[in-house]
Parts: sequence; C-alpha cells; structure tokens
Amino acid sequence: MNRLSTKNNLFRRDILANMDVLCSVGCDIMEDRDHLTFQCNFYSQLWYLTYGWLGITFVLQGKLQAHSLEFGGLGRFSKNSRTTLNNAHL
Repeated sequence: MNRLSTKNNLFRRDILANMDVLCSVGCDIMEDRDHLTFQCNFYSQLWYLTYGWLGITFVLQGKLQAHSLEFGGLGRFSKNSRTTLNNAHL
C-alpha cells in the first residue's frame, strides 16, 4: 500500500526536504520502496539472506508488485491475501 516510511514518502508528506530523499547508504538514488527493498545493493542482500535461509532460489524482480505476484504464487496465501497482493496499487 506504499505506506513504508521511505524518504520519498516522507518528502511527499512534507516531512523531509527534497535534498534529503537519497538512499541512506549512499547509493545516490532516491529512496523509494522499490529501491529500498529490491534495487539497493545493500538492502537487497536481506532478501538474499532470508531466501537462502529458507532454502528458496529466486530472482529479485526489481519492483515490489512483481515480487508480490511471484511470492503470492507460492500457494501459501489465502485467496483474500492473493487478491490483495495482486490488486494493490504498489
């Protein structure tokens, strides 16, 4: 639902100045939910570590919506959860 307190969202809510929206680890890229979760070389390693721990092989899609569709297809979600993941305006 794009409610994560990324710097981009904080800027859109007039909490941060425009010059403060870059990624916290020095990527020089705007910190939005896709970058923070999948595109940042530092933070995306959390996904690799988590999936490795679970024994799952995967490819990061680069976008949260694509990842939700892929992850939701594993069959462990209720129909309502899959519908929410598939229809969310991420």
